[in-house]
Amino acid sequence: MSLLFQAFFFLLPLVVMAGSVSASDTKLSQFETEIQARNYESLSELEWKYRVILVKSNDPQAIETTFTKFKQAIDDRQIAWFLLHGEKLHSNLIETISSNLSSEIKDALAYYRNDDMVLIGYDGEIKSSDTILNIAGIFEQIDRMPIRQYEMTNK
Repeated sequence: MSLLFQAFFFLLPLVVMAGSVSASDTKLSQFETEIQARNYESLSELEWKYRVILVKSNDPQAIETTFTKFKQAIDDRQIAWFLLHGEKLHSNLIETISSNLSSEIKDALAYYRNDDMVLIGYDGEIKSSDTILNIAGIFEQIDRMPIRQYEMTNK
């Protein structure tokens, strides 16, 4: 056997194994891929793609901790969240939030001035608002929605 032929058979399994490892290690969910690929200019662009939670808080760390703790459930329900603290706006959807989208979010939260949380459905309609972020309650409400019922039965 030639030296080239031996090298080929020695290296082939390493190349195949390396390719399969990197493919599985870097595989992103469809939700995460869309998050990275898009910059949204308005809330209407989110319709039929995401359910939206808008939150204003004086304790953004506690809210972000809650969102982090329930990341899998949030991703599973296709939820885009936006957290307003003073003039700063954070999101799981995009890093740089356009001024137009920021204004829309601030206006929506200002409209519900007595509430600190607004849930918007796939259809762009307000589903609920509340004075606190009750993530378990939001999940329960979403899970009762017809589209979510369909999503859960067709996994």
